[in-house]
Amino acid sequence: MSVFSAAMDVIFTNPAMAVEAVWTSADEAQSRPVRLIWKRPDEELSFGQAQIVAETAVADIRVLDLASPRQGDRLAIGALLYEVIGDPRRDREGLIWTMDLTPL
Repeated sequence: MSVFSAAMDVIFTNPAMAVEAVWTSADEAQSRPVRLIWKRPDEELSFGQAQIVAETAVADIRVLDLASPRQGDRLAIGALLYEVIGDPRRDREGLIWTMDLTPL
């Protein structure tokens, strides 16, 4: 186990850092609990002369917990339901998936 992998285990098991969620595949054939780091940063967008601040949702999930997520998969975080938009991206070490989400 690498130092990075060990660090990710500590972070993703820490209740102050990660939350429980339920992942469901796009075709609803598979579903399982996962832990994720949930981020909801504001993003500044330009529209002509106007600056718009849009709320976004992003989830980081360990590759160990979810081998091959894809666009259209869903994540239930508490009472909130999100869909994965775009292709999930892996970090440089290949340990974490980062997924952009949209509310359903």
